[in-house]
Amino acid sequence: MKITLNWLKEYLITDASVEDITNTLIQLGHEIDGVEATTPDFNKVVVGKILAREQHPDADRLGLCSVDVGAGEPIQIVCGAPNARADITVAVALVGAILPEDFKIKKSKIRGVESNGMICSVRELQLGDEHDGIWEMDDDLDAGMPLNDALPDSDTIIDVAVTPNRGDALSVYGLARDLAAAGLGALLPLPEVKIGKKNTPQVGTDTKNCPLFSAVGVTDVKNQPSPEWIQEKIVAAGLQPRSALVDITNYVMLSIGKPIHVYDADKIKGRIYAAEAKGGEKYNGLGDVNIMLNAGDTVIRDDSGIIGLGGILGGAGTAVSDETTNVLIESAYFTRETIAATGQAHNVQTDARYRFERGTDITTTQYAAEWAATLVKEVCSGEISAASAAGNATPDVATIEFNPDFVKTFGGLEVAPERIAEILTALGFGVNNTKTPWQVTAPSFRTMMSTPEDLVEEILRVEGYDKIPARLMPTPKTSLNSIAPQLRLDKMARRQLAGQGFTETITYSFISTEKAELFSEGAELFTLANPLDEVAMTTMRPSLLPGLLDAVVGNNDRSTPIAKLAEVGKVFTQKEEQIMAAGVLTPSNERYWKGTTAAPDAFSAKEEAQKLLAILGAPTAKLQIESIAPSTYHPGRSGTLRLGKQAYA
Repeated sequence: MKITLNWLKEYLITDASVEDITNTLIQLGHEIDGVEATTPDFNKVVVGKILAREQHPDADRLGLCSVDVGAGEPIQIVCGAPNARADITVAVALVGAILPEDFKIKKSKIRGVESNGMICSVRELQLGDEHDGIWEMDDDLDAGMPLNDALPDSDTIIDVAVTPNRGDALSVYGLARDLAAAGLGALLPLPEVKIGKKNTPQVGTDTKNCPLFSAVGVTDVKNQPSPEWIQEKIVAAGLQPRSALVDITNYVMLSIGKPIHVYDADKIKGRIYAAEAKGGEKYNGLGDVNIMLNAGDTVIRDDSGIIGLGGILGGAGTAVSDETTNVLIESAYFTRETIAATGQAHNVQTDARYRFERGTDITTTQYAAEWAATLVKEVCSGEISAASAAGNATPDVATIEFNPDFVKTFGGLEVAPERIAEILTALGFGVNNTKTPWQVTAPSFRTMMSTPEDLVEEILRVEGYDKIPARLMPTPKTSLNSIAPQLRLDKMARRQLAGQGFTETITYSFISTEKAELFSEGAELFTLANPLDEVAMTTMRPSLLPGLLDAVVGNNDRSTPIAKLAEVGKVFTQKEEQIMAAGVLTPSNERYWKGTTAAPDAFSAKEEAQKLLAILGAPTAKLQIESIAPSTYHPGRSGTLRLGKQAYA
């Protein structure tokens, strides 16, 4: 989640520095992936005026530009941009300037002609993606003006990594609310909205997967590029501007964490409502997404059929365009489980899905549509209709019985009851502390709060985990051997294999179905419904050997063979998972007394296996050797160490 400092301050009254804000966000449980300025700080980059352009004497595509950079005499710059011409205002990097990515500007000769700088494109300055030609700036700017003075004031982008249980923090307002609770400023109220009183949209919901469905209409709009202040914010957040109507919905989503969707109202037939797909319907979504719907998928319908994949993706048939004059803004509340299942089944990733499956605030549903309509009227003109809603708008929040002493016994930090109540109230919780246990009601935007442990975590992250006194962990009353025999054998196997000279290897638990079938010995394989790779990672490994053999091949391909490779890890079938140990022996690069490398054979493998089994407690003296081995192994050069029906290696 990328936010800007100025955007944050639209909802938070604070004088805190960027460093204080990022440190506080980290204390509150949010990782910071990066902090950067929206515009670089340019040195020796100025505004210039091209006075004349002549053809390069020795290059058809190059021109000699005489450029006024406010230094008295114009300078000569060789430029190959197709739009370089006289009487335009440009950005000029002078000799000695250092552009983004450490690109240094030097005096040079290009095809024998001296060049004293560079006329820059927008992309070369990292101010945008445009690179078809040089940047044509506003003609009112003075030659020689530092580029920094010609640019808007720089802002700071903070990239916040939000954990899956914090859907409320996937918005600028949510992060501002967290910072205010931590004492870093005062939270401002959300903007006021304006709606009409006529032409209420016809809406409904026919599924429990969408308990609230609302909409607001705006007529006689003029779709156009969104204003610069909106574009700057959504670009900083990592999105691309589209049009005012689309950008406004994204702006509202990023601001308060509530996904909404805008339809061309003239393309909607009759009532619009949430329903469930019957299964087998074809759906054409935005971005050329074409899918076959499953029974139970939450969809948006009108009288003509399915026009949206609820909470995930709008339909191509009702999308807004430059010709759109009437719009309907939909804001609904969808259950997390439905969104997650549908999105995963169809492998559709969107910003809306990302937020809905982490939980959104049902109480802001209608407000989001009304705020978007207010912005549409401000930017695109038009007339706002009355809002309408269908379904149950009651938030499903938990009331938790809580003893304030639990913060000490569970969290290890002594916090006064008054301070506990203050923290919970600042975070939006309702606290009835007239008697113990307290009755604490979770706010509607915290959809994953249900236990006293959850409340302790909230208190500690605001009060500060660094305040918990350090102390030694108590000595366990039961031995490791008795509570985790598998873990004990795991560690013993790793140590023994290392002692035998094996290099420990860790390979993926996911392998291809083809490889898994070679080593399955007829067992039913455990395949993945949503694999990371559709070819190479489709099935849980039934054996450690495929990964080890791949490692051997990879090492040999890089001319770095390792004589002994081993792995201890889990293997899987439909019926069970087991911890196994496996090793692979390959010819060594080390010198051998006979003059050639001794190649390992079946007897070498037997020796290594018996050493490991002895340490693990297997009855090695009683083991029998059978020439029968799994079909994967070479017949006649393999065998099994067995005692009765139990195979050990």
